[in-house]
Amino acid sequence: MTTACSEATRFSGQSVLVLGGNSGIGLAAARAFQAEGARVAITGRNEAI
Repeated sequence: MTTACSEATRFSGQSVLVLGGNSGIGLAAARAFQAEGARVAITGRNEAI
């Protein structure tokens, strides 16, 4: 049995950690998870430091 769910709430109530989320694909993934209802934490590094 499958249940239909709205894309905006697919990750509602879930937490996601995105490694490398400060730019590029990681940032896009973090934004996508957030748009679908997830609480998002990102990590990344700043090579200038």
